[in-house]
Amino acid sequence: TATRSCVDVRGRCTFDDQTTCGWTNVDPSYAWLFGSGETLSYDTGPHEDATGPNGDGYYVYSEASGLNPGGVFRFLGPLYPPNTVGSCSFSFLYHMFGSAVTNLTLYLEPIDGLRKRIWNVVGDQGTNWKYSGSHAIR
Repeated sequence: TATRSCVDVRGRCTFDDQTTCGWTNVDPSYAWLFGSGETLSYDTGPHEDATGPNGDGYYVYSEASGLNPGGVFRFLGPLYPPNTVGSCSFSFLYHMFGSAVTNLTLYLEPIDGLRKRIWNVVGDQGTNWKYSGSHAIR
């Protein structure tokens, strides 16, 4: 079996084509949605996607209005084969604005199933998009 680099395996995902790039919504009751421009809830979310005011970009977001407090929105990423060459990493832009925002957590779940938290941010982060930093996948 030939080994491949991390870029060959997954590349880059912007959501601009309104596909999830292999990510899966785990629970339809707590769905991730595509957004462009402002979110539907008043005084929450971004005013535009991370590329700016031109309005032609998309992002994924969770809409928690009307749901039970404490609900968990899970977005399961694609598998990265263990035989990839190089140092695989994962990074993303995020936006957490609103009085009811709780936390955003990134977990790494290896094939052995021992999930570990590798990144977490809590509470309202303001009205600007933020960079998560780069997180090693293997």
